[in-house]
Amino acid sequence: MKRLFLMLLILGAIPYMASAAEVKNLKVGQIGDNAVATYDLVGRAGEQDAELTVVITIGNERRTSDQLSLTGDFGKGVKVGTGKKIVWNVLKDFPTGTGDNDLSWAVKAVNAAGSASSTLVDMHDGTIYDTDTQLSWLKDAGAGGEKNWEDANAWVASLNSGNGFAGLDGWRLPNTDPSCGTYFNCINSEMGHLYYLSLGNRDNSALTNTGPFTNLRPSVYWSGTEYAPNPSNVWFFDFNSGNQDANNKGNHNYALAVRPGAR
Repeated sequence: MKRLFLMLLILGAIPYMASAAEVKNLKVGQIGDNAVATYDLVGRAGEQDAELTVVITIGNERRTSDQLSLTGDFGKGVKVGTGKKIVWNVLKDFPTGTGDNDLSWAVKAVNAAGSASSTLVDMHDGTIYDTDTQLSWLKDAGAGGEKNWEDANAWVASLNSGNGFAGLDGWRLPNTDPSCGTYFNCINSEMGHLYYLSLGNRDNSALTNTGPFTNLRPSVYWSGTEYAPNPSNVWFFDFNSGNQDANNKGNHNYALAVRPGAR
């Protein structure tokens, strides 16, 4: 493999902190035909192990651990400690190499129980406040019912009437991250961050943790972000599997209400 491959891996190594254990000191290097990632796994008080997920992006293509020839310290039951290692047999997945494509690693920890994060606070006024993102969510995640996109926007806008729901204004549909594409582990979107990091759910898996929310469905929820390639479509987030995709505005999906701002 070319040295450029090694350099891009190092520059693209991105650690993520999840709702429990934390991945620290992530470093990626090249040994022969293998890419080798090393990291430390730091747990919170009383935490002994965690589940580690791995996503590697090659150019515009994102691959999870089940789509890669990986060995080492990832998956369920990774013990808290230093000197953890993940080895990727690159040429087994890409026999001619990765070319000049940019590469990035995302290694994320989820606690063994997959429980919701303590960053979600029930404000006892019909809202949930996430101290990490400084977002307030409507506690009843089914209040809006299933609506087309225009009606979902109208429903959220109604929460701003008068003094606003719970005395708060600025309610809207959550945004998404189009640069992530139609895939899993899109934690830069507001619903992706909620699903994976704040609630501790896992990719390509049924909704397990709903935290302090009521009526959070294992179903599709609208975002407020339109789909640029086709103005008839809008991005959505699937709380049944953890992926995002685009859907026609005329379809009927659930809606979550969110508003930014510290409290």
